[in-house]
Formats: sequence, C-alpha cells, structure tokens
Amino acid sequence: MLTTPKTMCLLLIVASVVSIGRPVLAQAPANQPQWIWASEHRKDQVPSATCYFRKSINIKQMTGGQIMVAADDEYELWVNGKRIGADNQSRSRKRYDISQYLKIGDNVFAIQVRNTHGSTAGLLSEITIFASNNRRATFPSNASWKTDLRPFPLWQSTFYSDSRWGNAQEFGSTEATPPPAPTPAQTASSGPPVPPEPTFAEKRKPSQRPIEAKPISTKKQPEVVTAPVVTSPSEAQQQEAAAQEESRFRILPGFAIQEVLPAEKTGALISMTFNEFGNIIAAKEGGDLMLLQDTNDDGIVDSLRTYNDTVRNVQGILPLNGDVFVVGEGSEGTGLYRLSDTDADGDVEEVATLMKFSGAIGEHGPHGLALGPDGLIYMVAGNDTKLDTEIAESSPHRHFYEGDLVPRFEDPGGHAVGVKAPGGMVLRTDIEGKKVEIVAGGIRNAYDLAFNHDGDVFIHDSDMEWDEGLVWHRPTRIYQVSPGSDFGWRSGWAKWPNYYPDCVPPILETGAGSPTGLVVYDHFKYPAKFQNRLFVTDWANGRISTVELKPDGAGYEAKSETLLEGKPMNVTDLEVGPDGWIYFTTGGRGTEGGLYRIVYKGDIEEGADNLGEGIAQAIRYPQPQSAWGRQKIAEIQAELGELWNPQIQGVAIAQENPPHYRTRALDLMQLYGPTPGLGMLLDLSKDDSNEVCQKAVSLLVNYPGDEAEGRLKELLEHESPAVRREVCEALVEINGRVTLDELRPLLTAFDRREAYAARRLLEEQPVDNWIEEAISADSASLFNAASVAAMVSQPSKELAVQIAQRAQQRLDDYLSDAEFLNMLRVIQLAVHRGGLQEDDVPGLASRVANEFPAGDDRMNRELIRTLAHFHVSDITDRYIAHLDSDISAAERLNLAMHMSFIRDGWTTKQKLKLLGHLESGLKIEGGEGLRGYIETSTKQFVKCLTPEEQYLTLTMGHMWPNAALAVLFELPENPDENFLAVLRMIDTELVGNETTVANRMRKGIVAILAGNATPENMAYLREAFIREPERRASIAFGLAQQPEGKNFPLLVQSLPVLEGDFGTQVIQKLHGVSQTEDDPHAIRQLILLGLRLDGPGKQAVSRLLYRWTAEKVARDSDSPEQMIADWQDWFSATYPEMPEAKLVDAESSNWNLEELLEFMTADDYHGGDASSGAMVFKKAQCAACHRMGRNGEAIGPDLTDVSHRFQKKQILESILFPSHVISDQYVTKQILTMDGKVLSGLVSTSPAGDYIVIDSQGNKTDVRQSDVDEISTSKNSVMPAGLLDSFTAEEIGDLMTYLGANKQNDRSRVAERPSSGPIR
Repeated sequence: MLTTPKTMCLLLIVASVVSIGRPVLAQAPANQPQWIWASEHRKDQVPSATCYFRKSINIKQMTGGQIMVAADDEYELWVNGKRIGADNQSRSRKRYDISQYLKIGDNVFAIQVRNTHGSTAGLLSEITIFASNNRRATFPSNASWKTDLRPFPLWQSTFYSDSRWGNAQEFGSTEATPPPAPTPAQTASSGPPVPPEPTFAEKRKPSQRPIEAKPISTKKQPEVVTAPVVTSPSEAQQQEAAAQEESRFRILPGFAIQEVLPAEKTGALISMTFNEFGNIIAAKEGGDLMLLQDTNDDGIVDSLRTYNDTVRNVQGILPLNGDVFVVGEGSEGTGLYRLSDTDADGDVEEVATLMKFSGAIGEHGPHGLALGPDGLIYMVAGNDTKLDTEIAESSPHRHFYEGDLVPRFEDPGGHAVGVKAPGGMVLRTDIEGKKVEIVAGGIRNAYDLAFNHDGDVFIHDSDMEWDEGLVWHRPTRIYQVSPGSDFGWRSGWAKWPNYYPDCVPPILETGAGSPTGLVVYDHFKYPAKFQNRLFVTDWANGRISTVELKPDGAGYEAKSETLLEGKPMNVTDLEVGPDGWIYFTTGGRGTEGGLYRIVYKGDIEEGADNLGEGIAQAIRYPQPQSAWGRQKIAEIQAELGELWNPQIQGVAIAQENPPHYRTRALDLMQLYGPTPGLGMLLDLSKDDSNEVCQKAVSLLVNYPGDEAEGRLKELLEHESPAVRREVCEALVEINGRVTLDELRPLLTAFDRREAYAARRLLEEQPVDNWIEEAISADSASLFNAASVAAMVSQPSKELAVQIAQRAQQRLDDYLSDAEFLNMLRVIQLAVHRGGLQEDDVPGLASRVANEFPAGDDRMNRELIRTLAHFHVSDITDRYIAHLDSDISAAERLNLAMHMSFIRDGWTTKQKLKLLGHLESGLKIEGGEGLRGYIETSTKQFVKCLTPEEQYLTLTMGHMWPNAALAVLFELPENPDENFLAVLRMIDTELVGNETTVANRMRKGIVAILAGNATPENMAYLREAFIREPERRASIAFGLAQQPEGKNFPLLVQSLPVLEGDFGTQVIQKLHGVSQTEDDPHAIRQLILLGLRLDGPGKQAVSRLLYRWTAEKVARDSDSPEQMIADWQDWFSATYPEMPEAKLVDAESSNWNLEELLEFMTADDYHGGDASSGAMVFKKAQCAACHRMGRNGEAIGPDLTDVSHRFQKKQILESILFPSHVISDQYVTKQILTMDGKVLSGLVSTSPAGDYIVIDSQGNKTDVRQSDVDEISTSKNSVMPAGLLDSFTAEEIGDLMTYLGANKQNDRSRVAERPSSGPIR
C-alpha cells in the first residue's frame, strides 16, 4: 500500500454547459460485391461444374485484412497459395481474418466454387485491406475478377499466370439480384447472437453498433464465424454492418464487444480516460488531445473535437480537481503538464509544466498516470526516461546500483545500451510538481499503473523478446509495487533473476507480448468474479485479459484469464466508464485506431446496483478512484453537508460493517476529509480485522512521532504478514528506529515481500548499530538479509571485506539451497559494492570454486558469474565437463559465455571445445539477440588463442564459421602464407553453405586475400570468380585491388552483376587502369550499370566510358542522370543493330523477377527437384534449341555448365527477357526472299553456301543464296518471351535446379555432406 503523510481534499467540480457542433465526417461510398461466375455459363443454366476465381491486389502498406465469402454451392479459399478455409453451406457468408497471410506487394486471392445442385451458381466476396492512418480499401467481387473452368495445376499459387483467364460475368449485387432465397434451415444457422444494446440506447446507431465475436473456450475454436444469411436489402445492410469485424474478435461467453467510434472518426488513439462528467478524453498518436462527448444524454458518443493542441502525443491522462494532468510533448519538451480550463468554457486556457524530461517522449519514455490513495500523482516511466528534474532525497527508491560482476554484454541490437539503474521507474509528485520521488525502479517499459481497493499499485512490464532462448530472458510480468522495490531490469545480459534477494519478483508472468493499458475493475456491471480484478491489455497479441488477485501472505497470488482477443486489435489503453463497461482504444505505430467497449449481456447480481443513499452511496459508489467516481462522491459530500463527517467516521469505526466498507471510509476521509485523527488510527490499529488494521497503519504516516512509532513497533509482531509489511513501510516513511532483534523474525520470513520490506527498514538504521550482531548471527538467513541491507544502503570496502570473509567461512556450514543461493548473492554484492579484488579476501575465489558444479542450475549460474569475475582458471576441466553434461542448451550457452572471460588455464583441446559449444548455441531457437551475444562471446574468447590455435580454429571454419570469423578479426594485418592457405581452403569448403555467418565469413576471407594481394591469393580469387557466379560482385571488389592484368577481363565480366557501393568502387578502381575495353557488349553493360548506381556512381561510369571510347558524350556540368541518358543515346546511334542500353521492362513479363528470386532464396524454400526440372526443360521447348548434357539440340547456347558462367538472376533474366542480352553468335536475322517472303531466326550457311534459317520453334528452313534479296539484323531474340508463363514457381525452381543454378530439395538428395567431423 502506498501512502505518504499528505492529505488532499478533492473539490466539487461544477459542470458547465458547452455548445459543441457535431463534426461532419465523410461517409464511405457504396461499393457492393456482385455475384459472379465464368462467362461460359448463362446465369440460370449453370451445370454441375467447378469454377475457379483469382483476384490479384498490390498492397503498398497495411495493418491487416479480412475477406468475406459466400458461394452457391461450395467453395475453398486460398490466400497467397495457402488454404484458408472452405464451406458447403450454400450462400452462407463467412468472414476470415487473413492478416497473417498478407504481404506488402502482390497478393493473390484464389477461390474454387463448385455447383453441386440446381441451375444457379455464383461467388460473392469482398476483400478488405486495413491500412495506416485509419484507411481501408475494399475489393468487391465484380467483372474485374479472373475466372477459368479448366486451369492448370497449382492455379492458386502466387506465381501462376492467369493472363489467359477470362473476366467474370456479373449476376447482380446482394441487393439487386441475389440468388434464390435460402431455406429456413439455412437461415437458422446464423452464428452467435448479436449482443443486446445497452439499456440507455433506444435503438441501434452506427456509432454504437454491436460486433459479433467468437466465444473463447477451452476447446479449439474454428477460425470462422458464420454470419446470418442475407434475405432482404435492409437486413443485408444491418448484417453487413454488424459483421464487418466479427471474425476479428473472440470473447468470453456472456460478453459482447461494441464499436463506439470507428477508426475513420477517431484516428489512431494511444491513451484515454473519463473526466469528471463521464466524457472521454483521448490522445491521438502523435497528435492532439481529443474530447469525446454524449451531447444529448442518450448514452451514445456523438461529438468529437480537439480539447487541447499545445501538448501532443499524450501517453498519460489524469483528470483531477477540474484540471487535466497529462504526460506528453509540450512547449517545454517532454514533461508532465497541467491543463486548466479557468473559465469553464470547455477549452484549455492555461498550461503549466510540473516535471521535465530530456529528449522526445518515445515508446520507452514516461507513460501512464494515476491518483494514489495518498493524494499524490503517480507516473510509470520506461527505461529510456531521462529525468530533467531534481529527485527528492526522501525517495523510497534511492539506493540503486548495477549489481553485475563481469563486464556487461550489451544488447547486440543496440537497445538500451548504456542505460543505467534505475532504468524504468514509478514516480510520484504533488499536484504542483514541487517534490518528485522515485517509488520503485528496475522496470523495463510498463505503460500504465493502477491501484486496487486496498491501496496497492500494480504495473504490467514488457519483455525483451530478442532475449528469448537465453537464461536472462524475462517474460512480460505483473508487479505489485511496494515503496523501494527494485524489479531488477538492467540493460543487456545483466538482468537480475527473480531469485535474487535484492530483487522483487513478479506476482505473475504473462508470456510474450507488449503490455499497454491496465485498470482495476471496481464496478457491479460485470459478474462478481470479475470485480476487483486487474484488466490488462496486450498490444502485440491483440488481447485483453483479466487477472484475479488473491491475498497471499504479504502480497498476492495471481491468475490470468483471456477476456477478448482480436486480429488485428492493437489495443493501447482501457478504462471503466460510468456505465460499468470497459472501454478501450486501438492504434499505435500507425495501426488502425478506434474506440470500443465490452458489455455484459447477462443479468447483474441481485441488489448489486442498489447503492443506497447518502453515506451508503458514497461508500458503495463504483470506481471511486476514477474522475467521475470522485466527482459523484464529492457531490454526495456536498449534499450531506455537516452530516458527512460523523457519518463517514461512523462507518470507519463500526465493527459491524464489512472490512472493505470501513477501509473505503478511511480512504474517503483521507481524500475528502475529515483526515483520520491519531487516536482513531491507534484504535483501529488494534481492530480484529487485518484489512482495517493494515489501512490504519498506512495512514499513521501522517503522524510521525513517538506515539505512532511506538504503536507501529508493537505491530511488528502482528499475525498478518501483510500488516507486518505495511508496518515496515510506514516506519521507513516516518524514519522510525528499530533494533535488529525487533526485525529478526521479519528478515528471515519465508514471505519474500515481508522480508524485503523488513530489509528496507533495516537499511535506514545506522549500520554500526547492528552490523556486528548480524555478521556473527547463527542464522544464515539473518546474516544474508542483513548483509544485503548493508551493501545496498551503506557500502564500504571495510564492511564488504568483513561480510565476504564471514560468507567464505559460512560456506562450510550446512546451508539450505535458498540460504546457499542467497549467500552467493551476498558475496557478489560485497565484491561489487565494496570494489573488492581477489587479494582483499584471500581464498574466497578458491572456496567458491570448490562448489562448482552444483546440482542446481540457478546455483551454477551464480557460481560461474562469480568465478568468471575472479578469472578462476584452475578448474577448467570441471568447466568443460559441465559443458559436456546433459544440462539444457540455454544453461550450457550461459556457462560457455561466462567462461569466455577466463583467459588462462586452458589446453588447446579445451579451448576448441568451448568454441564448439558456443557455435552449438546458434542452434537454439531464440530471439534476434541470441546470435549477437554468441558472436560477442566468441570474439572475446578468441583473443586468448595462440597463433597455432587460431590456425586450428580457422581449419574448422567449415563447421565453425562463427568462430573462424571471430579469428579473422584477430589476424595480423599481413598474416603468413600458412594462414592465407588455410583461408583459401576454408573458402573452398564453404562452397554451398548459404548461412548468414558463412556468407560473412567468406566476404571477410575475400577482403583479407585481396588485402594481401599475393599471386596465390589473386589466382585463387580469379578461380573463385569463375567457379561461383553468385559471389562475383564481392570477389570483383577484391580483384579490383589489383585491377590490371589478368584481373581486368574478369572485372569487365562482372559489370552485369555489380550493384551499389561495390559497383561504384570497382568502377573507380578501373579509372586507374591503362587497359580499356572496346567491346560494344561491355560498353552497353557499363551504361546499364550506370543506370543502376546512384549519383556518384553514374559520374564514375561516365568518366570510365570516356576513357574506353575516347568520345566526349556527357558534359561535366550535366546531372548524373543526364550523363547516362546521353550515353544511352550515343550507344543507340553508334550500335543501331544492338539492343538499346535500357534496363529490362519488368512489366513486359507475367513473372516478377525479384519475387521469383525471393521465392527461391526464402528460408522455407527447400529447393527444387532436378528430375522434374528436366521435364520442364522439355515442356518449355528449351530442348528444341539448347543442349543440357546429352539432352536437347545444339542450335542455341549449350546450357550444360550455364550455372558456372552466370548467376541465378542472370539466367532467369535471360529467360524472362530474352531480347535484353543477345550474344553476337545468336543474333536474330531476317531474310527477305526475292518472292517477298520474310524468314526470321538464327541463320547459318550450308557447305554449298546456301542459308539455313532456324526459327523460335527449332524448325529449319533451307534458302538458296540466289533466292535472297536482303539480310538484316533484328534486335529481338529468336528465343520467344513467355516460355515460363504456363509454369508454376515451383516448376521454375525445378528448372533452375536442373540447370544447376538452384539448390536441390533436401528430400530428394541421396547423400549430403556430414555436419561435423574430427578436429584436424
């Protein structure tokens, strides 16, 4: 319970009538989906047949999507090649959430409809794509959809070409000419009932429409909800509105979700609350503060306007005493501001800055606000919060420290690097912002906080999902926040585990997610089981859950239950409205906004809504911590007048009343008056009710002095752990004095929260008064607790040495597991806080080493942490043995990473073992940070390798590319030939290894070989260039370090594959070469490279073209784009018979080259099948002109070793765009005969001197020389375009595998290289 010696009486707020115009909002135009079918069949004469439909949509941006489908009679649905669902209920509408199947770029929706009976058939569908900034696009079924009755296999694939399909015919819209009416049996199956309107609504309105949601249960639910069958236009409109988002949501039975305001009206919202009058104040993402009102008291929000635009991007809102306190970006930057409506006209006239922060507000800055039971304003702030305000010395959390021993590995992705304790915080201040205190720290990024009826505050903290798979990963968690709590978040890998005695554990871990809003439900509208629960939101998972809190000792035990899920449902905040319903907002990161509420459809408990009158109503009034609840209580106080004081006091002291009525009365007295007197509180501290006693204790902080302190010290022996915890917190607040003996039972309590509070109280006592007794105590638990207290609040080297020496001795005692684990933490704190070195406590490191390994993973974590700090190197055999044991992969990796700090004592074999275990850690399924942490550890450990060991590690590069890559960074600038030879060998052994680390390794090898440009290295790079076309760009960069001689022709050959910085730097290197190139094909490729490069690259290309051609085509004063354009014109004029120097026209092919390449390089693509590719080679007529091994004709280029000459991209490009690059040997020619015939194709001569013309189909025609009138050259290849149009992406992948340019499917391999081998 959080209290401070403050009393704040709330003022009665008088509402003013403000005239507000209704905003005019644009309505979406009607765009009804049509019933469609293939044009081959007449509307009323459709046979029993199957029709196939496709619709392609290019999505530029999105936040999600859904599709509605109805069919006569059956259908199956695919999105981007994945089967989504099916239904055989004729004309029954279903909606599917397809968000997870969509992608940026081209998307294909494929539907197969079967007419199983009757002579009518059709498809009705509508695709909806949700975009940022609250936009959506709909694509109804109409004549633009493609249809076919007999498609090729894999017609539903994204790479299938539907260019030959016809357009659908329209049978009419749902309102104009629907198919025959459904039968009664069909109408009956209409899904879950529509939730009833709230009692205050006379009729349904568009701004308050129900949304059908699927029930949540323990059984697996289907992914689809069936909407009612359309039977009339009016019904269609109503059902369409109600069903628009039905498939987005799943909700507990008995509850329903209603849209209060749609996205197009609200925009993306990031925070909300209700003010004193029940109006909603909500903040737009990056924008203004808005006021949402029900202007005619009909229960429907009908007005939305800007409330304040001087403070933007507001993340916390607290209406209080007629003002509105907000956290946002105002005139003085990020801060806590007070907005005042001084003339009660509904507009803000004054803005006051109460608290400042440095930097922008950000996602990890200051967030939510709440009013505490002590009348102070509480704020939760993320770990990127930088206070620009003086912190009071009275802060409950002021003794913060990092707490780690070994040097910190920071997050590889750069998150929170360098952020020090306290990290994220809970802060509090008065309504003037004069005194700012840190209540608790060690938080990552909680967004909201809330108090329950007992005065305890809770937060929901986020996780670092990149840490998944690592032992320091902390799932999202709910904390009970007590004053002085440290929850242990630290940056990088230094996060404290829950078992540390100086760390407050969570009451519940909630898995992966992104917590946002949080509120305590203290209303009667929901069933009793949900009252006094926490309601928490998860932005990432689209979830609202309830958390049941049960008192457990000095704290709570918690259990979570999902109430509502939505896809998408990026919920940002929630609050309880005056009507008792939970309202929530959506938005954030540009996702769709909106305002919704959750209603309960059942009956409320009998008598629950009977609040009584007068003081009874004040005591029972719901949500008393809300602005509208406080306003109502203030009105009751004003109505009672002089009767208020005696009546509220009477409720508090009457033992006949339920305890929660009495504690509520004390809370109201604290906020509204009269403040409970000392005598009253002393009496109530003796009450039989633990709840009443605890509340009285919390309020005794208002009376610091001997009488209150004496009573509190007596209560240290109270039977209730919760009361004892409260007593410790109160004594800290009033600076009370206690002895070690008085705290002994509490310090050694099994209850973690009680012991933590007692330790905090001990920290405030002069250390000289109790440290000797604590160090010599028989109880290990007392020694541990007192030692932590000393090292936290009053550390010194002298005291740290005493504690460490005593801990060293106590390790020989019999200790429980918990005592041993805590003693290891005591040793760590003494070393860390006392700045101790190994010599300060002789023998301590060796004594700790004797305990390794223990039989508990937690113990071993702390042992290796301590041993790594001391660099204990004489038990390396035990380290390795434990690494080789059957511990979990995560524990093994943690051990190996800490062992990397120990530089000495290793044999070569042990070093290689450790490197092997670090490499094995890459196999752990974890977050994005896992690889980076392993790379950091590996780089650190390889520093202790000898040159011989570096050599050995390099020889393992084909199995350990990560370790070998780390060694590369440690090699001298000019390694000897032995190392260079090993690098060349590793590069060869990594052929075919396409992992990220292997690619990085090979690029590093190229850089080293090129930097040490020996003849052997350059010869190897030339060999690799020829052997591996896919690497030619990076190898060309290496060859460019010596661009003349044998390297020059290869650099010219690399021009078609160069891109970006590599391309520019290679061209710049070629400027200094005496050799030039006059081949027009090379010149054309150089111009094409210029088109691909940026401005400096284009200029470099233009200068090189001048050197090669000696033609002054472009002027230095021209723009880079104009320079290349001039060279294009020059090339066309100089070489008119050649293809123009233009990039390929991607729109000229039915296939997207980049998408095909992406398909064949995706992680989930297993490769092609060469035998199937051979069939494609024949079907595509490739064999008519090309040889592949022993197959095919030798008319065109031989493709047997094409994959050794060209990159995969080049090969695909030549097939899709055959006229883009044409070899001189295969230039198409046209022969005009004397009788006027034109023959086109490849032209050769016979021994007799006559001509042979081979056309695109491989047909040969003999033409006598005497019959030829004219021979001309064509810019078009004899190879026809569109050869792959009839094939699927999988079949194209098979073809590329057959050509040797694509990986072989693992399942079709007979054998493959072993994954490991002996150490050489």
